[in-house]
Amino acid sequence: MTPTWRSRSPRRRLGGRGRSVTLAGQGAGPDRRPERGGGRVRLHARIDGVTNLEALRRGMVGEGPRAGWEETIGARIAEVEPGRVVVELDVHAGHRHSGGVVQGGVITQIADAAMGMSLMTEQEEGLANTTIELKINFLRPVVEGRLRAVGRVVEMRNTLLFSEADVLDAEGRLVARASSTCLAIQLPPRPQP
Repeated sequence: MTPTWRSRSPRRRLGGRGRSVTLAGQGAGPDRRPERGGGRVRLHARIDGVTNLEALRRGMVGEGPRAGWEETIGARIAEVEPGRVVVELDVHAGHRHSGGVVQGGVITQIADAAMGMSLMTEQEEGLANTTIELKINFLRPVVEGRLRAVGRVVEMRNTLLFSEADVLDAEGRLVARASSTCLAIQLPPRPQP
């Protein structure tokens, strides 16, 4: 028997794969899903008529609003192509813990961003994703220089999307390897002026 929550959910094709999917948050609206502490989840509104790939490319050259993670740690989108996104970060003192090494959460943040955006390049307009599981292995410490997180799509199945990222130091050495599982979500329509 199909659960009632599933039978009431709208369905939509995902990324040209020819499959219908049930999208998280459909019907309830993104403003009604509570966050911890009773807050509200706020998603960026989509840009109607612009593919996710094009929106990310516009973001790479500074057109449109910057994402919060870019402002918080000073990272930037360096490369965007279908199924692959590179995020760069120039390490500074604010990224290091008291031992002088870049904190693992900073490395995880750029890996997560690269993985999520690589998936977005393969999703239809108006769709995004949210991380539901992330695993990362740290292979060597980083003290300074530029970090590059190279995110790539592994597989896209129904509402579950899989990606990986390698984080490289300025010399091209592998610093960390991450993998994630994401859930496809519907972005809210852009508010009318």
